[in-house]
Amino acid sequence: MSESFAIWYEPTVGNKELDVDLHVNLWKLPESNTNILRKTFGRFVDFGIRTTEAQYIKSLFIGIPLKYDVSKEKKEYEKENDENDIKLSDLGKVLCNNDKLLPALFNEDYEKRTNVQNPKFSAIHLTNNGDLQFHVCHIDVKNDVTVKYCYGYKIFKIDVCATGSIQDCYFRFRLIGSSLTDMLSELEKPSNARLQSAFSIVEVIDFRVNEKRNITNNSLQFEMSKGIINFKKFNFFFMCSSTEEISFFSHGPFKRCRTLEADLWKSYVNLSGNYIDTGKKNNLLVYQWSIKSRNSINAMIKTKFENNNWATIILYVIILGILTISFNLITNLISTW
Repeated sequence: MSESFAIWYEPTVGNKELDVDLHVNLWKLPESNTNILRKTFGRFVDFGIRTTEAQYIKSLFIGIPLKYDVSKEKKEYEKENDENDIKLSDLGKVLCNNDKLLPALFNEDYEKRTNVQNPKFSAIHLTNNGDLQFHVCHIDVKNDVTVKYCYGYKIFKIDVCATGSIQDCYFRFRLIGSSLTDMLSELEKPSNARLQSAFSIVEVIDFRVNEKRNITNNSLQFEMSKGIINFKKFNFFFMCSSTEEISFFSHGPFKRCRTLEADLWKSYVNLSGNYIDTGKKNNLLVYQWSIKSRNSINAMIKTKFENNNWATIILYVIILGILTISFNLITNLISTW
């Protein structure tokens, strides 16, 4: 908790500040194949970055704070933390390969056309008149992305190198890993923790990007100063089960809320696990908040969700049964005197 993502870029020339719109989808979904005794959740984050100045971007950098021994070699750290380590996957190609997802994501009637000159990008046009709106970048994780561990961060470097004709561009990718959950989320113990935890849990989610007071490494600050990103718009989406109760958000009431179409989003969501089973009833909600003109992002959500810890419930039932039997035995003994 109280840790910040770091996002900056490497300019093709000069030291220009880059204006972007940032879209963040924070997913917290109950896993379909969950433990019968305790409900488990999958958590991952989708980043969408749109800019009209893509021709100035040589590389994008995404830094995730990690707790690791900086004296260890990179390979040693990766070997020890492979299962828990945060991984990046491209979503641009996923969106463009589904003619229904693209309009659903942007709430516009869009269609994709192949960019013959640069197949790394797809051209997005309005369906009714064919006007070009923007391009979507396809990130080749094997060839376009390099990873390094430094400054206490895991840093993904995404090579872009858009041509001059590609200016208005959208990048979308996903971060997932159990250490990401530890970074963003903290479970609170209620006052009557033992009893209440059998039925519900309070969770505080703290999401920060480029928060200077949390990025204290001077060398990292210097690297980020070479390619500053300004967030002109920030749209934050929280996807969760309908049983989740949102009690607080740091930027006020949500702008809108709607249900998530399970059939439409199943393939997109299930890239990271088994969360949506269209054979079962899935009540998933999408909450949206929007803010403008920020150099950094600091958003906090407080929620309460059903836990149904059957192990604890069964234990209480057994204890209650023992107490009941004991009470009856004592009562019978007293009555015979």
